[in-house]
Amino acid sequence: MSIIVPNNKKEKIELEPTYKLIEAIKKYGPRNFSLLSRVTGIPVETIRYKICKQFKEKGIGVHLGIDYNKLALVRTWAKLEFQENFLQYAEKFLWKLSEIGYLIYYASTLPYNEYYAMFAIPTRYRKEYRNFLDSLIEEGILNNYYAYELTSSRHLSLNAKYFDFDNWEWKIDWNNLESPDINVEQPFESEPLKDPLVDYQDLLILKELQIDSLRSLSEIAINLNMNPRTVLYHFNEHIVRRGIINQYYIKWWYKKISEEEKVSLILQVYDVNEKEIRILKEEVEKLPFTFFDAYSIENRFYIAQQLLPAIHINNTLKYLTRIKKVYKINNFNLEFLEKEEAFTIPYTRIDKESEKWVFNKEEVLKEVLVINSRISE
Repeated sequence: MSIIVPNNKKEKIELEPTYKLIEAIKKYGPRNFSLLSRVTGIPVETIRYKICKQFKEKGIGVHLGIDYNKLALVRTWAKLEFQENFLQYAEKFLWKLSEIGYLIYYASTLPYNEYYAMFAIPTRYRKEYRNFLDSLIEEGILNNYYAYELTSSRHLSLNAKYFDFDNWEWKIDWNNLESPDINVEQPFESEPLKDPLVDYQDLLILKELQIDSLRSLSEIAINLNMNPRTVLYHFNEHIVRRGIINQYYIKWWYKKISEEEKVSLILQVYDVNEKEIRILKEEVEKLPFTFFDAYSIENRFYIAQQLLPAIHINNTLKYLTRIKKVYKINNFNLEFLEKEEAFTIPYTRIDKESEKWVFNKEEVLKEVLVINSRISE
């Protein structure tokens, strides 16, 4: 098996071992070193070293994808336009929502100081949560907001075709971008479940794996003060057997370079039909820096995020704007992001006895208004 080296000569070489390992992790996950060794031909100890030490040192992370539908959670993308006098307290507000309000991600934009957020809202409380957001306008916290329930979303792994593993840097032929060899579409159902397929202990284990997907089950048992056999049972019989983890993906974030040398972009496209969404998915996945995309069929909306070294910003912007021109796609919006924060699944919001999510609009609003009242004072 060979790959095309990204240069003008199109010279073919044998697959570099790290490339093979990354492709294998996408298929089989990072935890079974013996299996990864069999399918790649790389010694077990070499795999252990690369995954547990070298990847971390070089700024490459292995993460897991969770099927939120099986958790009875609907991922919802929102733009939050805060009142000007509240804007300086927006992050404190958003951190509070990560604790009590099902928020799992937020970022601010440059230069407008607007905020985007991702919520994982319980299926049973979709309407109540919209009412809660409406109340934030009435209470003078938000000027306005929009929120789109996502039909489907996926995490895209580092495209190893364009990464030099000898020097640990990107080498990209911008004139001949290709899709990754392995492109995993997450198996979402048409509608999320009404109640989660997991219990509180499952959520605790998933939370630990979101923090560090390579953490051993024995380590997790110690951190959670649980019996190792209990952790093993919940992991195998609930999380794995029920397909709660639906993919592993490899993300580049390169700790070796400063924040000033990294750029975070968000592409949002409005009023698109299903054909245009398919085109966008196919074209954007060719961009080596795309790590997430999603769409809403009902709202005719598509979103994609990129993380890249600043030296590649011009070529990245040219590539994305070319998509707009070639396919004549309108309502094409590109923005720079900063102050990004990601949170684990909202494991504290499930009732341990009924194993159902809880949400009380009035209680959450009361907590939020405490922040607002302190600001007013």
